Amino acid sequence: MWQKKRLEIMQRDNFTCKDCGDTESQLQVHHKAYIYGNNIWEYDNESLITLCESCHSIITDMKRIIKSRIDYQFISGEQLYYIDKILDSLAKLDISDISQVFKFTNHIFENNSKE
Repeated sequence: MWQKKRLEIMQRDNFTCKDCGDTESQLQVHHKAYIYGNNIWEYDNESLITLCESCHSIITDMKRIIKSRIDYQFISGEQLYYIDKILDSLAKLDISDISQVFKFTNHIFENNSKE
């Protein structure tokens, strides 16, 4: 089931990384966000995007790094809401814009450490 869904997404995206435009590297289908209990093939097509291996790795690593830096006991509900939105939107960003994610999260971490 996943292979069929994966092929459908890659065909929709013209076998092109939707971030950098690469058509030569190995392509992967990225879930923009995960829903607890869903199988990987049970997502709407809008929740999936074709990325090259490099862009997929950058986005996955970025999400992991940001999540590892969050001290959830010092994050307000509003801040957590925005962090989740940013993490879910990473696949929509150009790699060059990801530095904005770091600036935003660093701002939150700096403010929380002052409180």
